[in-house]
Amino acid sequence: MAEKQVEPVREFMPVYRFYCSACGKEFDKILKTKDTTSVTCTFCGSMEIERTTSAVSFLQKSGTGIVPAGALSGGSCRSGFS
Repeated sequence: MAEKQVEPVREFMPVYRFYCSACGKEFDKILKTKDTTSVTCTFCGSMEIERTTSAVSFLQKSGTGIVPAGALSGGSCRSGFS
């Protein structure tokens, strides 16, 4: 009898998009928690930032493996929307 393969547990951390009102640039940060009080702008170092919305992307399991978001629906890779 063949052994059943166990898939390793993967922890995914969300990517948050921010807008800096000091320099006007947008940037992304990977954070372990929703606490964004310690985030500073990656361009100018300012704390004058606000969290904005961004396109959602995820991986979908299929019978043959993991399929990138949008690959099955014909959606655009840039926006993540169909």
